[in-house]
Amino acid sequence: MDPIQRHVFREPRGRAAASGPAALGGAAGAIGSGASAGSAEPGGSAAPSGPAASSGSAASSGSAASSGSAAFSGSAAFSGSAAVPPAVVTVGNFDGVHLGHQALIRRVVEDARVLGAASALVTFHPHPQSVLRAHQVPILTSLPLRLRLFEQLGLDQACVVPFTREFAQIEPERFVREYLLRPFQLKKLIIGYDFAFGRNREGTAEFLMQTAHEHGFGFEVFPAVTLGEGTVSSTRIRGFLQAGEFGPAAKLLGRRYSILEPVVEGRKQGRLLGFPTLNQVPEELLPLPFGVYAVQARVGEETFGGVANYGIRPTLGGSTQPVLETHLFEFSGDLYGQLVEVFPLKCLREEHRFPSLDALKVQIGKDRDAARAFLATVS
Repeated sequence: MDPIQRHVFREPRGRAAASGPAALGGAAGAIGSGASAGSAEPGGSAAPSGPAASSGSAASSGSAASSGSAAFSGSAAFSGSAAVPPAVVTVGNFDGVHLGHQALIRRVVEDARVLGAASALVTFHPHPQSVLRAHQVPILTSLPLRLRLFEQLGLDQACVVPFTREFAQIEPERFVREYLLRPFQLKKLIIGYDFAFGRNREGTAEFLMQTAHEHGFGFEVFPAVTLGEGTVSSTRIRGFLQAGEFGPAAKLLGRRYSILEPVVEGRKQGRLLGFPTLNQVPEELLPLPFGVYAVQARVGEETFGGVANYGIRPTLGGSTQPVLETHLFEFSGDLYGQLVEVFPLKCLREEHRFPSLDALKVQIGKDRDAARAFLATVS
């Protein structure tokens, strides 16, 4: 099995209560709580006043966690070391880290503060649907972006478990033993209303409730968060993005949709055409139609406008894996190896195959002008 990564963001001791939304840096805006659990309209409390299902848990004083990240070769490394603090834990995919996920994570952070424990999250990579389905499933957030958002929401640590077809067949009892009880002094477990795990999804809320009673940790099922006429969900957000509706998607995400990936060296064909690009190759399929987009990009502490193509570059020989190529306005420099966050704001056109490079160059010029005109209207 690939190493399990434990990312430690902060020391759990002496941390102030999580009150209100955590701010995102730069163009990402804010992780807001404009939806409520069990509320039909936005504007209510992001977290319900009590657990939907729980067993009791006692407070304990936590010990400090170490900073940085560590790799563990399988669950054997989770051996209940005394250095591991008591923890309130949640587990799930958290694709999108949307308003529903944010409300759940805030509950974890707040309960950990009350119990004097660390706040922790267990997630999976790649996304289970990408592994188990015959075709690629569009994924909302790359692993680097998920980890960044987890930290900004106030979590002390996150453990990333490699997801494989073999892992999908794990017995629920073994998962709890090796991925919850060994790595943590578990004080409380909080799961989302629709979470199930293990072989044939046998790890249900009912199973976890019984397990909590047997092992003496608290348990809560966090209810759905609603916004407008429906539940906040990754599926709903994917639908908006695939239709080019970035505004409704942003409302459910609590921030603008973005792509955070490292910049890789490309073929430099854009530079030859007079439009140098930064190239990013997402590990998983994005929830965007192949096409050209007006974008903003966050480079360090600065934000630049630009125009981007997401697709397989049919005029330039094609590629087997979709690539995001972004031409930034008023920027020059080398970004190879750096994480850059790109915010698609409007789809300008579909990706097309052009009869010649000259025809493509003319169209890119038109795309640049259209992107500039649109971005001039964006605050």
